[in-house]
Amino acid sequence: MRGLTITGLMVALVALAVTTAGYRVLAAPLQQTFDIRPGFAVTQSYLVSHETGPNEPVSACQARCESDRRCSAFTWRLSASRQTGLCYLYAGGVTPVAAPTVTLGIAPDLTPPAVREARRIRAQRSPEEVIDLHAPRIRPRSLSVAERSQVQSLLAAAMSSNDLQWSVMEPLMALAESGDRAAMHAVLTAFRGPQRDVVYRGVWHAPWESFAGQPAATLAGRWAGEYWRRHGADPIAASLLANCFENTVVHCGVVLPEMDSRQRSAFLQYGRGSGRAPRLNLTFEPAYRGEAALRARYDELVARRTAFDPLSAVRAASYSRLRPDEAAWVDAYAAARPEVAEIQQASIEAEAARIEAERRQLLANVANGRERAEAVWSRFWGRTDLTDADEGTLEAAATVLGDDYVLRIASLQTLRFDSNIDMVCSIGHASCERNRTARTARASSLQAEIRQSVDTAAARQAAVAAAMGAGPGLVEVRRYDRGGNFIGTTTMTATQAEIVGARPE
Repeated sequence: MRGLTITGLMVALVALAVTTAGYRVLAAPLQQTFDIRPGFAVTQSYLVSHETGPNEPVSACQARCESDRRCSAFTWRLSASRQTGLCYLYAGGVTPVAAPTVTLGIAPDLTPPAVREARRIRAQRSPEEVIDLHAPRIRPRSLSVAERSQVQSLLAAAMSSNDLQWSVMEPLMALAESGDRAAMHAVLTAFRGPQRDVVYRGVWHAPWESFAGQPAATLAGRWAGEYWRRHGADPIAASLLANCFENTVVHCGVVLPEMDSRQRSAFLQYGRGSGRAPRLNLTFEPAYRGEAALRARYDELVARRTAFDPLSAVRAASYSRLRPDEAAWVDAYAAARPEVAEIQQASIEAEAARIEAERRQLLANVANGRERAEAVWSRFWGRTDLTDADEGTLEAAATVLGDDYVLRIASLQTLRFDSNIDMVCSIGHASCERNRTARTARASSLQAEIRQSVDTAAARQAAVAAAMGAGPGLVEVRRYDRGGNFIGTTTMTATQAEIVGARPE
């Protein structure tokens, strides 16, 4: 899917910021009014981006921020080619995160301390709190002709671009809170977007603040549940409700009934526009369940991240590794909750230890495989009494040991592996044509065996059919139900007829 995940926007922006490592920040006389922090980026979506010239320093990005009255912070980094600088401007409060190759500049905050503290508290809200804040509050009424026209205009604006803007969604959702079916469906359509393979779209420049980024997916699911409850099943609503399954990191405030794998598959197929509409008994409740619930989820995910057995790291890691949205949620929660800093650091170290254990296990597997191949090579190489199976085993060992080993046996025996034949031919080895000819002959022989098997099976079936149709001792038995009604005939031997109690007519 190309749609954003719940916290995918935040992860993508940080990933954008962290690319080339180890560059030296260009020295420039920056104004002291900005708080300049080398080695930091932010998690928020950017307001606008600029590309600076190859010799322009950080101060060029700061100047752009100063010239835009909406800008409250900027980030600057060198591009991957190191030929240009990438400058991003941000509006509103920002949350710094470590990013070694980025320089963050924060404009002086001239707002009163009380307002600043309120912003800080809002920035620590969970995605569920944001969902409850912006969830639909339906007050049924009829829309006027002008309002219906406005719904269509806003929907057209939402569908004309791949980027969904808050300036469009806010008035559209306000109109949809009338409960009008067309207006509510327009909200769902705007969240889904013009591309059918997108599950939902993030909303740019939205005023909500949350430690886990923009909760567009779960808000879309909340609107979809409200539509389903009031107006019935709809494929777009189903596709958005899929964001509210019980295994998601962030709750929607909509609880779907439990589904087995078959029911879930049918539900998702309906969301893609095929199949029958399922019957759903939706339950609605507050998405935010308190700080204790958030902390319990954090502890659960951290336990999964850190639980692994170093002695069987590959198996355990595949079971306990977090999904990307889960890992991003954990990191965002920890960034907004200083009290879990030690737990977070321990989980990061444990994850690093698991990755290292995986690497060592992989190297050990490679070493063991090579050791076994060397033992096979020592046992078979140079012998003239090898069976056909022994030659195949020797070639398998040579494949593990490397191309030079394959070349040593290529002139002495016929190769069986297509990759080895392609290799010797790619370098013009003298055995190429012989091995190619042998491969063609094997393929022809295999096809002949397949045809022979098919012909043999067909002949056997024909013989059985002939025996059933004209063989001695076969009789046709008429069958009746308990009421004496004729229900058909069955062909069987006379002995079988006697066993079932059939009488001659």
